[in-house]
Amino acid sequence: MEHEHNAAAFLVGYTCDACGKADMECRKLDFVDDKPSFQHVCPSCGTAQSFPEKYPKVIYRAITEPMPWAS
Repeated sequence: MEHEHNAAAFLVGYTCDACGKADMECRKLDFVDDKPSFQHVCPSCGTAQSFPEKYPKVIYRAITEPMPWAS
């Protein structure tokens, strides 16, 4: 049976591990062993890093209060 819940959307960035000054920016997509690898670069220091996800990304979290019409 389907059911609905309130949810909130959050934008998640990834701050550069090297300088800590800026969020990493996705520049290209590669595939390693048939898995996606997103190449990111820091706009502040130029450090390059690969992640299995693209940043920024949007995540959703359930809000635990029931919806007013769901009784």
